[in-house]
Amino acid sequence: MWAALGGQLRTVELLVTHGADTTIRDHQGADAVTHAVQNGRNDVLEYFSKLPGFDPAAPDAEGHTLIQWAAHRGFLSLVRSLAEQYNCPIDVPDACGRTALHWAAREGRGDVFTYLLAQGADPDARDHKGSTPAALGTGSVLAAARELQRGLDRQRLVTRVPTGMAR
Repeated sequence: MWAALGGQLRTVELLVTHGADTTIRDHQGADAVTHAVQNGRNDVLEYFSKLPGFDPAAPDAEGHTLIQWAAHRGFLSLVRSLAEQYNCPIDVPDACGRTALHWAAREGRGDVFTYLLAQGADPDARDHKGSTPAALGTGSVLAAARELQRGLDRQRLVTRVPTGMAR
């Protein structure tokens, strides 16, 4: 549905009202809601979420979920909506074993990467090639990964302090 891809909410509503099938997939396995998320259309996502059969965790033909697409494209507000409002699982791997955190790291989406970590995403998840999200990271993601590692190192150090010593 091209209207979803273009963020034409009124047109989407009109088409659905007149019986358009929003579950039809294109040659890449993406349906209308996937196109809306790929293009940062939170308003269209919200509309689709009210339709029967909406499943935010349903993968496309390559195993990518909506939250993985939002992370890949760097749409933090969509990632937040999917995680918090629609309870979309954040650590589901795609067909290559990559999670939303992998995609945020690979595309250098530091704000999304940091948010997913704060939501409990597994920084040690490995894709089918054995790569962790941080190993795929670029730019601001590398800085966030280094900060995470410093925090983990500090936490390990603090937990090793013998009883009776100041922390």
